[in-house]
Amino acid sequence: MGLTGQTLSTLRYGYQRGSRTMIADCPIGNNEVFTDTGAKFVVQDAAGYCNTAESDTDADLYGWMEVAPGTYSTTADGDNSASVDTSCQSVYYIPANATVDITMRNKTCDIVIDTNRQRANVGTSSTNALVIEEVDIVNTAVWVRMNENVRHATGV
Repeated sequence: MGLTGQTLSTLRYGYQRGSRTMIADCPIGNNEVFTDTGAKFVVQDAAGYCNTAESDTDADLYGWMEVAPGTYSTTADGDNSASVDTSCQSVYYIPANATVDITMRNKTCDIVIDTNRQRANVGTSSTNALVIEEVDIVNTAVWVRMNENVRHATGV
C-alpha cells in the first residue's frame, strides 16, 4: 500500500478503496473551503447544508465531499452542490498533523484544520471520528475511514 516514488508535490489525497455510497447534489454551506492538500470530510447542519468537519468537535461525519480540484468555496448557502460518499467502508488517504508510526494502525483519531487544510489529528482522539487503517511514515499521512461506531441513529 506504499507510495513508492511519490513526493510531497505529487501526492494525491482522497479515495483509495472500499465500497462507496454516493449521495448526489448535496448543497454546500456558506464560505466552505476545500483544497487538494487536505481531507474533505463534511457534516450536515440543521438546514441540510454540507459544512467542513471541524477539529475535535464533529464526530458524526456525513461523508467525504467530491469537489472539483483546487480551493473551492461558496458565497451563500446552497449556491453550489457536490456528491458525498457516506460509506464507512470507503478508505481515504489524507495528511496527518504529526509524525505517524505503525502503532497507530486500527486506532481512532480526530480531525484538525489549519489554514483550510483538513488533516488527521493523530495526537488526539476525543471524538474518534476516523479509524486509521494504515500509516505512511515517509509522507506523514494515513489511510482512514469514517468510524461507524460514532455514526449512529438517535431518536427524534
